[in-house]
Amino acid sequence: MDTTPTADFDAGRITRTVRVAASQRETWAALTDPAAIEQWWGHPAVFPDGVREGAEGTFEWVGHGLMPMRVERFDEPHHFDLLWGDVGTDAPGEDASLVQFTLEPEGPDHTLVTVVESGFDRLETADRRAAMEENVKGWTNVLDSFVAHVEGQ
Repeated sequence: MDTTPTADFDAGRITRTVRVAASQRETWAALTDPAAIEQWWGHPAVFPDGVREGAEGTFEWVGHGLMPMRVERFDEPHHFDLLWGDVGTDAPGEDASLVQFTLEPEGPDHTLVTVVESGFDRLETADRRAAMEENVKGWTNVLDSFVAHVEGQ
């Protein structure tokens, strides 16, 4: 399976699917537990009221600041959506990206995780391309780290 992220510059959307050698429940737990997020993201994640629909929290980009998050959808263990705000803002605003995680079991011991980040269409063409190219690199690194974390490598 080709797990290279794809960027649809016209639609302003990045998509990547990875295959994880773990059950859907194990994969879900690593995706939604702030302590696990810190391990694979590489930076602290804080959700004071827990990770659930409507919860607000932050991901820290060490050296850059906090990014506000709001859980828009939490359908355990299948679907998890985050509204992802800009570094240094108090809450995700109109310019926030929507990041959607979909988990599909592939037998009892494997899970396909698809990430779709959208919202780049609000940017001008040159800014959109630069932002999306940067985030394609980010999703490549972060999801590779996620798979390695879940698989215990």
